[in-house]
Amino acid sequence: QERIREDAANNRFIELIEWDNHLYGLTIGGVQQDRHCILDVVYDKAIRCLKSANINPIVILIKPSGPAQIMQWSPREISEEEAQIEFNRVERDEKMFEDLTTHIISEAQSFDDIFQQVLDIVFGRQ
Repeated sequence: QERIREDAANNRFIELIEWDNHLYGLTIGGVQQDRHCILDVVYDKAIRCLKSANINPIVILIKPSGPAQIMQWSPREISEEEAQIEFNRVERDEKMFEDLTTHIISEAQSFDDIFQQVLDIVFGRQ
């Protein structure tokens, strides 16, 4: 764990989490050029880490059309207020990470639509 923490301090990890007193992470070396790897990254440090290693990520923000769509797609029942808070967070993230985002998927009607648009972006069909 000491070496992993040292590597993390030296920005050698894209992501690092601790779970049940164990450390799990993805190193820069674990991502190869000319390969596609889908990461669910929730903070900009990981994206900046990739860029500093000369790996130019495709950064896609999936933006719901509004709170109603969030309520519809949520795996659990949520209130209108919770959906509005989540939508506000997405809009805030869109502005905050504008310089890092390469594509925005908005107003998709289904998860299949999102998946197809992601494929089109990744494989240069869009």
